[in-house]
Amino acid sequence: MQVTANAPTVVQAWVTLVVLALLFVVSLLVPRRHLPFIYFWRVTTFLGMGSSLAFLWFPTLFQVQVSDYFNSLMQINGILLWIMPVLHAALLYIFPLGMLQKLLATLVAVAFVVVSAPFHVGTLVWIVHETNTLVLLPIYLLATFLPPVLAQLGIYSYFVSKASVSERRSVARAARAAARTVAKA
Repeated sequence: MQVTANAPTVVQAWVTLVVLALLFVVSLLVPRRHLPFIYFWRVTTFLGMGSSLAFLWFPTLFQVQVSDYFNSLMQINGILLWIMPVLHAALLYIFPLGMLQKLLATLVAVAFVVVSAPFHVGTLVWIVHETNTLVLLPIYLLATFLPPVLAQLGIYSYFVSKASVSERRSVARAARAAARTVAKA
């Protein structure tokens, strides 16, 4: 995959820095009931400002060949296809679920990688191609691995929730019963 991305101009870097600084100041005015959103907003603005400052201090660093980065992302997703069943065997298969549910969970997780990886990487490629390399730092830190990891945690959590509550708590109950027995003696 050959992807080109333009390096920003000095004017673009300064405008981006000023706009993001203003957005950060505005985030201080947002009511506290929106805290999770505010934290994401502030982290994103800091990463964008850091990217702009890095360009202003080291402009040669932004003359990058982004094709290698995105090709590596696709290779990592290919490796993830082989690792996912092993991860599910180690993490999910210890729960008292039927074998069919365990296999279904693994198939859903692998299918998610197969379907989402090209769209995910393609979206990142499109964003970088249509903007400039100032977006590489925020994309790398927020959008490269965080969304797929959160999605896999959601798949994992959904299937773990299918185990009956009494079976999930049986280990804790057995430990408490053993502690009571020791305390009585």
